[in-house]
Amino acid sequence: MGYLFLITFIFCFFPNLCFKIGFFKIPFQFIFVGLLFFSCFFFCQSLTITRILTLYKTKSFKFFLLLLTWIIITITVSVFTEKFFLTGFILSFGGIIFIIVLNYLNMVICLPKIISYKKAFRLLIIMFFVVFLLGLIQFIGFYFNISFIDNLFSIIVNKRYETGLAFYGSNRIFSVFHEPSMFGYFIILTCPIIYTLCFSRERIFKTSISDLIIKKLTFILMAIDLILSQSAAYYFIGALIIIAFLIIKLLKSKFSLKIKYIFNALIAITGFLLIINFMSFNIINHLLNETPFNRVIKVILNIDDREGLYEAEGSFATRVILFYNAYCIFQKNPLFGVGYGNMTREMIYQLDESPIPLNWEVEYYLKASRESLTVGASSAIFFRSLAETGFIGTILLYLFFLTFIIKIDLTLKVYDGIEKDFLIGAKYFLIILILSSFYTSILHATYMWVLIGITHSLLLVNKSKNNNNNNIKAKNVRT
Repeated sequence: MGYLFLITFIFCFFPNLCFKIGFFKIPFQFIFVGLLFFSCFFFCQSLTITRILTLYKTKSFKFFLLLLTWIIITITVSVFTEKFFLTGFILSFGGIIFIIVLNYLNMVICLPKIISYKKAFRLLIIMFFVVFLLGLIQFIGFYFNISFIDNLFSIIVNKRYETGLAFYGSNRIFSVFHEPSMFGYFIILTCPIIYTLCFSRERIFKTSISDLIIKKLTFILMAIDLILSQSAAYYFIGALIIIAFLIIKLLKSKFSLKIKYIFNALIAITGFLLIINFMSFNIINHLLNETPFNRVIKVILNIDDREGLYEAEGSFATRVILFYNAYCIFQKNPLFGVGYGNMTREMIYQLDESPIPLNWEVEYYLKASRESLTVGASSAIFFRSLAETGFIGTILLYLFFLTFIIKIDLTLKVYDGIEKDFLIGAKYFLIILILSSFYTSILHATYMWVLIGITHSLLLVNKSKNNNNNNIKAKNVRT
């Protein structure tokens, strides 16, 4: 079972490695995620049932089940309102089962009985290291036009190559993801966990030297990859994270140390912005005219000018157009939405009557969507949730995340060592997930639900410990 867990865990970090069955492209991770869950159910039935029943008693999981129930209701309603879209249902509901539900449950069931937390954290750091290293290899290979590396990545991200959406020949890093912005999002979202694990005082690997080298190299590669992803939005979010982190440090420090933290904050922020602006690869191609940092400045300067915004940053303008039209879909269907998985087709109809002008990128997506209904313009998690599941579904989604954060806060005091370090990182991971959900579109991200599953597993183990301690105390009192 341990080897199956290992293989499944590895494939969870290769989301665009797939095989074709007719019209559909099935990620390899789906096979192993399903195989691991059913193996646990048949060969470790007692453990699986016990863990799921314990999970069911938690408030956050009840919100999760209510959300799944509401999703099924919205899909059912969409059949009667003639908004049901079969292809969207297959793709989206397949994502719910094999990316969200089964990954979540697999982590809860397998940890820590089948594999220990320490081994899981070791494997997690190794996978982060591999993803970041592959990103650097991809960047070098594409820049120098090395055919072997090009062929390697045409396999690793073959799901997106076949749909024509991969950044073939790009001078930006995308690693195992289909585009640089999604890789940038992966880095920003997971950086709190990477930071707490890589700077944990507890040794994860066998020797002190290997522990030091792998941890520090992983963190350094993460920083380099973020810079070379050249994603302006995530540079900006990254700068905000650094500022927020330093403010928290400042507030927690003693008064005598505040000057030191202010000084360090100024150095860190200045250094971060300078590195982005002057080490970005765009400086070579565009002679400082089109660096991601300058793109952020252009967006800020043109935020109230539609034409200027479209010209300054097409990608950001595209998101604004899609967010606004997704909200229009919600206004027409406030209670049930259009049904989970139906937004791809509904967005085509909505964009045809968009209240605001479209830019060239949205026009391209619109054309591609008409030709192939599996290619749809994406929207932020928040706006997509509003459009597809209505007000109630959106509230349930955010209640799930918020109750998770509250539970982590309550649990932190009973843990120490690497488990506590991970939970601290997981808390900020969830906060960034909530905040970025108003901009980023990926809820069906395997790594996201693997991390959520590991986090909830830690919370359940603590719950079991507390129950055992309470039982022991009760017996002592009776005695």
